[in-house]
Amino acid sequence: MVKPSAFLSLAAMVLISTLLISGLISGLTPARADITCSASEESGIWINPKAEATALARIEIQTTCNLGERGWKIRALTRCARTECSWGYAAGVRRADGALAALYSTFTAERLIRMLVEKDSMKIVVVSAFRGSRENAVHRYVFERKY
Repeated sequence: MVKPSAFLSLAAMVLISTLLISGLISGLTPARADITCSASEESGIWINPKAEATALARIEIQTTCNLGERGWKIRALTRCARTECSWGYAAGVRRADGALAALYSTFTAERLIRMLVEKDSMKIVVVSAFRGSRENAVHRYVFERKY
């Protein structure tokens, strides 16, 4: 028998995966040959000036180009005791609403990050489906451009 907390974590992971895949199938702007691979408005380093311990502290976004198609390589870092801890790199996906999304699989959780530039800031939503007995969470942040 599956424990309720394990079931909720599994259900959250399935939901996050479904949301990401549905964005991949129906929510993306179609790739076009006329797109230049110049940096997108999201490219650069974004910081959370109010990052507390364990909060998302920095996002690094690189625009990539493969055969004339634009892509994104995104690194997410959280605030740790004396330094920043990396979730690693993930491919960015452009959603129909204009936001970028990236999915991270870490030791403790599956995390979906949604990033949208608005004027001089980036609004970020992180949906975390934790492994084990920890309750799933949604966090919202406003980041500033560093570079």
